[in-house]
Amino acid sequence: MSDLGTKIRRHYEETTPPIDINALVDRMESPPARPRPQVRRGLLIAFVAAVLVVIAVAIPSLLNNPSETPVIGPSLPAPTTVPSTLATTTTVPGTTTLPVTTTVPEPAALGPPVIDTYVEDITFDASGDMWAIPGYRAPDRTDGFASFDDEIYRFTAGTWASVELPNGFSLPEAIHWTASAASDGSLWLPGDGGLARYADDEWTLFSADYGCGSVAVDASGGAWGTCPDGLWRLDGDSFTPVSALGQDLWGWSVGGGPDGTIYMPVNGRYTSELFSFDGSEWTKTTCADQARSVFGCQQFLGVGPTGDVWLQLGYNGMDGLIRLADGTLEPEHVIGQADGAVDVAFTADGAAWFGVPADRDRDFILADDRGLILADYEAKLGLFRFDGADWRHYTTADGLASDSVNAVEVAPDGTLWVATDQGIDVYNEELDNFAPANP
Repeated sequence: MSDLGTKIRRHYEETTPPIDINALVDRMESPPARPRPQVRRGLLIAFVAAVLVVIAVAIPSLLNNPSETPVIGPSLPAPTTVPSTLATTTTVPGTTTLPVTTTVPEPAALGPPVIDTYVEDITFDASGDMWAIPGYRAPDRTDGFASFDDEIYRFTAGTWASVELPNGFSLPEAIHWTASAASDGSLWLPGDGGLARYADDEWTLFSADYGCGSVAVDASGGAWGTCPDGLWRLDGDSFTPVSALGQDLWGWSVGGGPDGTIYMPVNGRYTSELFSFDGSEWTKTTCADQARSVFGCQQFLGVGPTGDVWLQLGYNGMDGLIRLADGTLEPEHVIGQADGAVDVAFTADGAAWFGVPADRDRDFILADDRGLILADYEAKLGLFRFDGADWRHYTTADGLASDSVNAVEVAPDGTLWVATDQGIDVYNEELDNFAPANP
């Protein structure tokens, strides 16, 4: 027995109840028992299962979230998303060029207010504004033009504006006349009291005894008027009577050509002549044939694009047209188309447009000494177009407000405008008709 056994025996000999000392010693001296095999297998199985669970969870996570370098240090707060303050960029699709659709207006009023009263003349100034001048037959109105001797009207900035005439001045009565627009932008009017000039929103009145019947402006801006006792030229602030080629010039119609040349028909008892002044010299052309009792050139109408001069011809009390071409007078229609025309305008195609007003509506029968009728003359009113070969007659059936046409004018853009005793009309070239309209 070992020393441990001897010590145990001595200690437990007197123990009550008695202890099997030999068995106790044997158990204490024997080596410790090994764990049971089934227990060790259970732990191994549990460990392997745990490892498999970890692998099953970790592998998908690793596939979806590749490993990143670990951040060393304290954890940072999650980043905050700040909305952008920049303007959003909009993608604009490419522009597609569409065909332009042109709407052709039918004969109808084109925008208020439509001027529907007697208009003696229309003209365009250097800025392109239209001027409308009422005639002596215009009534007092509250919805359109005022009395003829009070105001004229200007179409500017898309609307009509009235301009009062200066004190001591009124428009001519009982004759057809035209206003004259100068290249400096001024507008000239003839009338009772002399010549009136409108420029820079102000009137200047150049007085003449008994007034002036017509006015024209030459290339230098000088004004000419048919005033008392013949033709007068405004020289500075005073009127100077004009004589040419040894004779006084008396008549009621003076006009200017596109190049500034001044034209004036002059009629004597047995003669009729057309005087023209190109700025340096005078020229005279005979109009009448005394043997045929032709009275001659009555009124200057205008100059065409080829330089032809058109005049109203008086033939034994009847009105016709005469044209001066290449220095030769050619009666276009002594009795025929556009008899009694008081104005002409020329469109870009070279056509001449003539207006015939109501006071030229008169019939005339020409007979010889035996009573034999030589001509049965009946005037036609309206608007006449002459293209150099053929004539076309326009009336209210073609959209004109009236058959009484007082003035014809072409705007800077080439549009044809017509003044009648019932307002202003505009020509529609595509439809070949007219409609009451504003510029």
